[in-house]
Amino acid sequence: MSSSRRRTARLRAWASGLLPRPVSPEPELDPVLHAVSLAALLDEAVALQPAADDLVLACGLPGEVPGQVAQRATELTGRYHRLLAELERMPLPAEYLPLREHAERLLTYHLWMLHESLHLAFPNCPDSRVESARLRLDGLGAPAAILRDLRERAHAQIVEPVPRRGARD
Repeated sequence: MSSSRRRTARLRAWASGLLPRPVSPEPELDPVLHAVSLAALLDEAVALQPAADDLVLACGLPGEVPGQVAQRATELTGRYHRLLAELERMPLPAEYLPLREHAERLLTYHLWMLHESLHLAFPNCPDSRVESARLRLDGLGAPAAILRDLRERAHAQIVEPVPRRGARD
């Protein structure tokens, strides 16, 4: 059997799942760099909060909700989705995993609030119960403050202990 046929046979075996795919070793990643990236991601998530809070509040105002609210909320939802995906893919040292899990839950809550606010503001089948729930919308609530506290904790735990290059004792 020629080498090209052997290679083709191997590729077919890998594609069918008979052989495990070769795994290229990933380069060693600096855990400090990823921990600082986590802090930066939390900074970005907290920076989005005022806009998210305003949009949830706008969805709960009496009267018709303007279409621009839906457009802005959809854009913001996309940004929160991107942050959540980045957070889930971020390799971190074991000591930062509880911090990441807590951040994932809080970002998921922010996404859920934006999503549900839009559903209440622009319902497929409007009725009095939906309208009553919509009028009770009052921003992101306590989880927004918890995310800000988590960011502060992350900075205290991650960013501040990192020595600056070139700093002299």
